[in-house]
Amino acid sequence: MGKRKMTLVKRVRQVIPLLIPLFNSSLRQAETLAEAMLARGFENTSSRSGLREYTFTWLDTAFLAGCGICAYLMLFVK
Repeated sequence: MGKRKMTLVKRVRQVIPLLIPLFNSSLRQAETLAEAMLARGFENTSSRSGLREYTFTWLDTAFLAGCGICAYLMLFVK
């Protein structure tokens, strides 16, 4: 006789006792780190960002058209 396959519900019930302490300790560690950073002056008062807003130009259109032509040639032309 072989072992019975465990259902998904049984597997989840076995994993939950491991996940709860893991999340608890992770959240506690994150909170401790946040408090330490605030104590050392790492405040988010400035509005720094490396975000750039890109625009779609004619060069992008030409590149996409070239990619489409290359794909067509590779797939349909012998």
